[in-house]
Amino acid sequence: MVWFGNRKQRLANLIEQELLPRAGLGLDALGIRNRDALDYLGIVRRRVASRQTGSQWQRRFIEAHPGQFGEMTRQYLQRQLGGEPVSSWGI
Repeated sequence: MVWFGNRKQRLANLIEQELLPRAGLGLDALGIRNRDALDYLGIVRRRVASRQTGSQWQRRFIEAHPGQFGEMTRQYLQRQLGGEPVSSWGI
């Protein structure tokens, strides 16, 4: 990723080192409770660390279970309703 000043860096580093701290400052400026901000920013941190988004989970599911789109959708919905962050979802 090329960032301000033509600095090249990995996207995960940019998110962790620059964007999340800025987001924390912005949430603080909006009066968001520190505990809530840390919880939500922690979810993003774990997602970056695991390198798993919802679409990546879906692709991995279909690789493991070819053609089972209905089952993928059912499991995806169950996990969403369970409140478990996508960064922790297994197949």
